[in-house]
Amino acid sequence: MKISKFFIIDFFHFYMRKVTYEQGKEIKEKNKFDLFMETSAKNGLNVKELFFEAGKLLYKKTLEENKVNKVRKNKFAYNT
Repeated sequence: MKISKFFIIDFFHFYMRKVTYEQGKEIKEKNKFDLFMETSAKNGLNVKELFFEAGKLLYKKTLEENKVNKVRKNKFAYNT
């Protein structure tokens, strides 16, 4: 299975942030991360959503990978 990479920014308060949302999105694209989210461990902001989005992404990747593997197996079976 291909490795998934997530970029998560945890901030205590908005006014203390060191990376803007736009910078975070740029970092995600530049480094080809699969997911970018801002969270707060202090007040729980987006923590549940992070796990939900990560689960959806991993499930989708697993389905796609299984589909590719089935095609490969069927192609091999027809060529033998």
